[in-house]
Amino acid sequence: MGSRHVGISETYHLVARHFEWDTLRVDVQDYVRSCQRNKAGTKAYAGILQPLPIPGKRWEHVPVNMTVKLPTTDRDHDSILVFGQTDKDRAYN
Repeated sequence: MGSRHVGISETYHLVARHFEWDTLRVDVQDYVRSCQRNKAGTKAYAGILQPLPIPGKRWEHVPVNMTVKLPTTDRDHDSILVFGQTDKDRAYN
């Protein structure tokens, strides 16, 4: 099949030539749609990363990391927000 999709219908026919199962059409639809969602972006390269400034005192710079679209918990949460100290901050203890 190659590395690209030619659409749901063509992909279905290509797979159906060699395989058969009850949910083949639905599985192919889900697979092709998920590939469309996960394609690499077409944005321009952001450029060379620049180092963060070294803080002059404790907690002058606070790193923040947010992870989203995680599997949903029992309480319907799907993200994590983390505030933290860097190793450089610990040097000021």
